[in-house]
Parts: sequence; C-alpha cells; structure tokens
Amino acid sequence: MIALIKLSLLAGLVYLSIAAAAFFLPFSLIHIEPQTANSGQSLIPFQMQSASDFDILYFIIKQNIIVFWLYCSGICCCGITTLVCFCFNGIILGSTIQALIVEKHSTYTSVFLHFMPHSIEILAMSIGGGIGFAGISIIFKLFRTNTLPDIAFWRKILYAILLGHAIIVVAALLETYISLKMPW
Repeated sequence: MIALIKLSLLAGLVYLSIAAAAFFLPFSLIHIEPQTANSGQSLIPFQMQSASDFDILYFIIKQNIIVFWLYCSGICCCGITTLVCFCFNGIILGSTIQALIVEKHSTYTSVFLHFMPHSIEILAMSIGGGIGFAGISIIFKLFRTNTLPDIAFWRKILYAILLGHAIIVVAALLETYISLKMPW
C-alpha cells in the first residue's frame, strides 16, 4: 500500500508541476471574454442552468468518474494515458488560473478560495494517477521476477479505486452545493 501512496503523491506532484509550468508561460492559452469576465454569469454550463441540483450533482460525478478511469487506464499501458491526462489537465488548470489573475484581475486569494473545493477532486485524480502509474511497477515486477502481482496487490488497487470514487462523490457534493453557489 505504501508504494501506491507514493505513486499517488508522485502523480499529484506531476499534475501540480505541469499546472505551475502552464501558469508561468509567457502567453495565455485561455482567454476570458471581457464582456463575461465581470458579468456575474453562472459557472454552470448553459444547458445545465435550468437543471436541478441533483442533475448537476449527477453530471459532475459522471464527468469526474470518466476522468478518474482515464487516469486509472494507465495501469494497462505503463502510465502513458495517465501522463497524457495529467499534462492536459495540468495545462488547463494552470492556464485558467493565469487567465483569471491576468485578464480578470482576480487576487491570488480569490482564486485560491474558489479552487479550494476542487483540491479534493485533485486528490481523487492523484489516486487515479497512482493506480495508472502502477502499470510501470507491474512491468518492472514482470521483468524482474517473471511473475505478475499477487492478489494482495490487486486488492490494494480495488481499495484505491473505491476510495477514489468516494472522494469524487464528496468533491461533487462540495462543488454542487458550495462552489457553484459562490458569487464570482
């Protein structure tokens, strides 16, 4: 279990490092339209604005579980899909924070407070990344000992998947009932 925790920490470090690198790019990858930047418009996608809180909760859980399983899919291909997902999502996160600060003139504190509920979501994705990067350890074990991991290894992976799903549900509850209700 310690190895899976280390892989999850490594995954989170990779994700946040890519986000930090995207934040410090000399150009912006994301542009916030001036007419919507300070209009107080909802953060909920247009098609979901008339939906009930439960529909929004379901939508967020469904989308995050899809991303979680994309991270986990790296276990089948030596962590390649996990790394690609971390690169994509890290660039989006860093660029969004950069755009909010540069174009919307938000303070670091304001951006931090609005992204705080998503830190739990990042934890779940880091667990998924740890599972995805476990594919590398499976290959190393296969080449070193010519055996696949035992049942205890797969049990730890199952527990990590269940923990990731539970964290996603908690993160979706926070996002639906707190984060989306906060005024920008």
